[in-house]
Amino acid sequence: MKKIIYFSLVFLIITFNLMSLVFPVFCCGPPSGQRRCYSTGECCLEKTDDEYYDPISCRNFNVWVKPERMMFTLAAKIPINLYVENKGTYTDSYIVSYEKNPDTPNIIVDLTGVTPTGSVAPREIKKLYPRIAVLSSITDGNVTFMVNSTQDPTLQKIASLHIIESDYPVNLHEFNLLGLMEILFLAGFVYLLFAKRI
Repeated sequence: MKKIIYFSLVFLIITFNLMSLVFPVFCCGPPSGQRRCYSTGECCLEKTDDEYYDPISCRNFNVWVKPERMMFTLAAKIPINLYVENKGTYTDSYIVSYEKNPDTPNIIVDLTGVTPTGSVAPREIKKLYPRIAVLSSITDGNVTFMVNSTQDPTLQKIASLHIIESDYPVNLHEFNLLGLMEILFLAGFVYLLFAKRI
């Protein structure tokens, strides 16, 4: 008798689980229009005339870096352009983190003032300026930015910056004779201009 009760309970649990996979669990659509029912996804702007279904999340967004490939001057902290576009229905804010190649410890990333992003309205694009410094000469490197929604931390998007190479700042030895003459002429001109005013 106990075995029959046990197997009946197991059968009922499996049946209910299978039914929940087959049958929809919520309905969505504008109150004035045709509503459809779904078992996955999300219903956005509920109980409004703009109610709609999204198969992923009402808090969708995109991120990208522009340009995606850059050259850097050694030891200079250079701001790059990281864009976050809120493609969702609700205002959101985002947390930015990063990863870099383990074999490039000479790349420093500064996220001061970048994360958290502050409020980003629906359809708004926010431009962020993380700063990167390359401390020694490299020929190749990557920095990957991970951006997470604060309202749905499981939602993450990534964008990568490829560092092509880094080089030393230009110094006087790299100027040709004509360049040096132009600098001397310009310095003399500026000196004469200010000397006449005194």
